[in-house]
Parts: sequence; C-alpha cells; structure tokens
Amino acid sequence: MKLPGHFNFQVAALSRPGKFQHIGNLITVTVTSP
Repeated sequence: MKLPGHFNFQVAALSRPGKFQHIGNLITVTVTSP
C-alpha cells in the first residue's frame, strides 16, 4: 500500500478536469496496490 503516492495521485487528479477518469484511475490504483 502506497498511501503517500496515492494521496499525491488523488490531488493531481483533482487538479485536472474529468472526475470519471479520476474514479477509473482510483479503482485501478486500489486494485494494483491492495
């Protein structure tokens, strides 16, 4: 589990438009790093 990386990724995603893509990427990160 990479909480710092996940946090930074989430912040970067929130800074960019496209919440649907953010949700998809968030799920991918969660599955990749259980």
